[in-house]
Amino acid sequence: MVYVLTKCGFILMIDVTTGNQIIRERVTDELIVAASKNEHTDGLVVINEKSEMITIKVDEDNIIPFINKSSMVIPRGQEIIAKLIDTYELRTSPEIYLKVMNSLITKQQYSKAANVACNSQTLRTAECL
Repeated sequence: MVYVLTKCGFILMIDVTTGNQIIRERVTDELIVAASKNEHTDGLVVINEKSEMITIKVDEDNIIPFINKSSMVIPRGQEIIAKLIDTYELRTSPEIYLKVMNSLITKQQYSKAANVACNSQTLRTAECL
């Protein structure tokens, strides 16, 4: 994921592999004058022209459900979810794991589907595998 922070106060989260925009949110109404990585939270620290400090961090527990709900407007959303689960070993609900795994099987990407199944405790059953 790449984060783009605009001077006008917007943050965009973009998936590097697909180039798809995941999130576009306004974090401040004021102009941003400085920003840096927050080493403690692995997020961002932003300072606007009113000298207000704003911290930004992705909620790892909710990013997968958010992308899943928004998959109609996020092209290749299931592919992005599969890559996030695989890359960052994120945990999510069994329904989302199953949806992603079935999407990968339909596309004949069996090794990726197996990785998704391995990351899910509920999908690691004999009948699923």
